[in-house]
Amino acid sequence: MSKDNKYSILGNGFSGEDKFSDRLLYKSNIYPLVKDSMWKCMMSFERPQYVSYLISSLFDLDYNYVLENLKEVNFVLPKYNVEEAVKTVDFVCKIDDVTYLIELNNQPKDYVFRRNMDYLYKVAGSDRESGKNEYTKIKAVNINNFSCENLSKEEQNLYHAGMNGNKFIELGDDFEIKFIFLPYLKKTWYTISKLKNIYEKEKLIKELKDWEKFLLVTLLDDSENLRILLRENTLFKKYRKEAKKMTKDEYQHYMDLAVKANEKMYRQIEKDAEVRGETRGKTEGKDEEKIATARKMKECNESIDKIKLYTGLSTEKIKSISI
Repeated sequence: MSKDNKYSILGNGFSGEDKFSDRLLYKSNIYPLVKDSMWKCMMSFERPQYVSYLISSLFDLDYNYVLENLKEVNFVLPKYNVEEAVKTVDFVCKIDDVTYLIELNNQPKDYVFRRNMDYLYKVAGSDRESGKNEYTKIKAVNINNFSCENLSKEEQNLYHAGMNGNKFIELGDDFEIKFIFLPYLKKTWYTISKLKNIYEKEKLIKELKDWEKFLLVTLLDDSENLRILLRENTLFKKYRKEAKKMTKDEYQHYMDLAVKANEKMYRQIEKDAEVRGETRGKTEGKDEEKIATARKMKECNESIDKIKLYTGLSTEKIKSISI
């Protein structure tokens, strides 16, 4: 533990060496959840059972209640330009009077957390922006596909929400953030899978947190050990079955829907800019802005799929952009 019992994520250094790959899992023929497009397909309001399970297990809520009361967020935060548009989180919903935000982070850099916090603060103040004299109640989750290099084992346990029952940031009932570092979960699974004694192995799998089991189901390739895990919950088997149905055509269908949604977002950004008296320039200027955004995203090692979603540029155009 650091001096004065203080902990810090920023500045500790990050490592992506033990991250989960976003490439196709060949034995099961599915993409892992850390792939941006797979997240958008499976963790959505079209398939609310999966995100409901994750939220209910992380925040100790009744699953059926969450599933029945999961609502899309109606408010739209101000985004003044294209770069602001990429600061949204991966999933936002409301359950009763609490807003839940989930962010999947694949880039091991400080700016990821700063970006997440920037958006979180905007959401927290959204009710005041709409004229209400109160702040939005927030429950947030950061799922990070990288680890902190310079944390002690004690600090790793603290940051890895659920390993020892600790929550990283909790300011009363109105503001709570959980951080999950997937490489720590990967190491835990590796240790379990290497056990020779099947009874000891099954015992440790049962002792995993429900949200840990679910995330492993979305990230691992087929194996005898995974089959043990799948017996824990029928929802796990359903997830794998649905994930396998994501054929190339279906995958492209969801990509096309995401691109259309992105184009709609751009139109809203331009409309907001016009209301504020900002000039957007001619078509050439807009194309230059998209290219500039794509270049910055390439510099941050974002995937081609994600760049397409946020810029609307073609794969060929993105590949041709130098950094």
